[in-house]
Amino acid sequence: MTKQYVISGLEASANINVGLGKRLVITEEDDRTVKTKTPKPSWTAIGDGMKTRHFQSYPYEDTLLDLSKPEAWFFKLLLKAWTIEDGYSNISHVTFTATEKTVASNAYKKLKERDLVRKVRNKVYLINPCAKIHLTLFDTLYKVWNDLDKPKPKKGMYNYISFIPNGFWLKSYKTWDSKIKKFITEVKND
Repeated sequence: MTKQYVISGLEASANINVGLGKRLVITEEDDRTVKTKTPKPSWTAIGDGMKTRHFQSYPYEDTLLDLSKPEAWFFKLLLKAWTIEDGYSNISHVTFTATEKTVASNAYKKLKERDLVRKVRNKVYLINPCAKIHLTLFDTLYKVWNDLDKPKPKKGMYNYISFIPNGFWLKSYKTWDSKIKKFITEVKND
């Protein structure tokens, strides 16, 4: 014989059946401890370019149909080299002839213009995470994708200091000049 309990005061009433020899324990928890869900790409909008509040899906199918032969060859190479562990395409094991290097370089430039592929480092590429979605590493890959779009500071150039708080003063700082292979000290008098 089981007893049935009805708990009200929730969004919906819940029925709980407790068997003989069992006891019912009810605890109270704070609702604010529930973690909010991180935004994910629109799974229904894959490949059609639809935009949600957080993400713009990539028009994957249209892009694949419009690829030229060299672009398709290089993208196929990247897809084969794509790994599930980290979400990158590492083609360091592939040896290219001189002609293939030129074709791959030009194909990469075209794929980058289409916003489909970006270079992470030498022979390591990242396919647009909104085009090829990695279920577990999406957030990390999406952040890396956006960070790769930012321009990097060039070596041998000074960063402009836009704000110095009152009470602080800047005498000088150093930077490495790759052309003359030594540190340069520049005094700024503002």
